[in-house]
Amino acid sequence: MKAGALHAIWGTGGGNLYTLWAGSLVHFDGKEWKPVPGFEKQRLWGLSGSETGNVWTVGDRGVSFHFDGKWSEVGTGTTESLRAVFTRAVDDAWAVGSNGTILHWDAKRWVATPSAASESRVEVMGVWARDAGDAWAVGAKGLIVHWDGVKWSPSLSGMPFALTTVRGTGEHDVWVAGDGGAILHFDGVGWRLSPSGTRQTLFSLWAEDAHNAWVVGTGGTILHWDGSVWAPSPIDTDNDLHAIWGPIGRDLWVVGVSPTSGRSATWRRRR
Repeated sequence: MKAGALHAIWGTGGGNLYTLWAGSLVHFDGKEWKPVPGFEKQRLWGLSGSETGNVWTVGDRGVSFHFDGKWSEVGTGTTESLRAVFTRAVDDAWAVGSNGTILHWDAKRWVATPSAASESRVEVMGVWARDAGDAWAVGAKGLIVHWDGVKWSPSLSGMPFALTTVRGTGEHDVWVAGDGGAILHFDGVGWRLSPSGTRQTLFSLWAEDAHNAWVVGTGGTILHWDGSVWAPSPIDTDNDLHAIWGPIGRDLWVVGVSPTSGRSATWRRRR
């Protein structure tokens, strides 16, 4: 790909992948990446799906698009920029963004849900849901909030700076990461700092089980969790890495951009 950062990645396998290139939507069919028509003027930031026919992407000015065999724009009721989306099922998706925005999709419409983030109007930067009654969102100023199926409640992180990404494998195994190499783990009781060995900004987490999680960030940073420690995972680049994705048992994909050339790129780790 040419100049422009890649910000997110999701798919069902190596022959069906989407990424966001310079804010527009691009699809990979197993052979080449091609822009999806109609998205050239968009500024998209979040991308997630639960299956081939249930994919969401969100972006600036509150835009959202849904794929159910074809792409359609869906109103959100907000003009706030949406920075991330997580799709768990056809009737359960979350989108988050500026000024504390947290929206829920219930199969019919996007509904704003109040939280500590909306009260303080801090930017919400990441979201992940285990089921309909267990979701987490993170953001600026160390924000962590938890959804119990009824309401969002604040959860103390102890961090003063931005947390950009959240991912988990179960009720007692949730990770968040962000600025300054910060990584925290939730064990069902509370959050604890997990030494990362880096000061790089971390953008995206992928977790498979208690012994396998990855996080990517600036300066070509890829770290792997083996159940005991975070350790660097070798990659031959100093590109800023913005997102990682890879279902259990399938290849890992990483996307990013070179801070010197501005050229976007993808990396694939076969398993």
